[in-house]
Amino acid sequence: ISMISWTLGITVIIYLMTYVWMYQLFGGAFLVERVLRSRFMRHLLKMTPTFFEKYRTGDLMARATNDLRSVSATAGFGILTLVDSSAFMLVILFTMGVTISWKLTFAALLPLPFIALAMKFYGKTIHERYTTAQDAFGQMN
Repeated sequence: ISMISWTLGITVIIYLMTYVWMYQLFGGAFLVERVLRSRFMRHLLKMTPTFFEKYRTGDLMARATNDLRSVSATAGFGILTLVDSSAFMLVILFTMGVTISWKLTFAALLPLPFIALAMKFYGKTIHERYTTAQDAFGQMN
């Protein structure tokens, strides 16, 4: 069998595996969103009229739509990113350490703690801005 046949075969197998994995992953994220939406609605139906006087309808609708969709997206893309980045990072680190130089690989890993700190800082900023945007969306509704 020629090299082109092997490459095409592996490409098709990887494509099919990725398709099934993505379908299962994002299908699961959709199910999580649906379950959370049902629980939220059941909870709202149990609330007293004073609850609805205290909390604005627009804010509740924003939580029912955007917040639950964000949870679903985080469940899907978060797991996808975690698994993909972890698997790829381990493969790349192993390959770099074995084929190039373990010293150079170690040097490439040195900035990672600083990147983690930057992500923590910017993650907090993004969270604050997201909360502000959600509050504005709730007021608009």
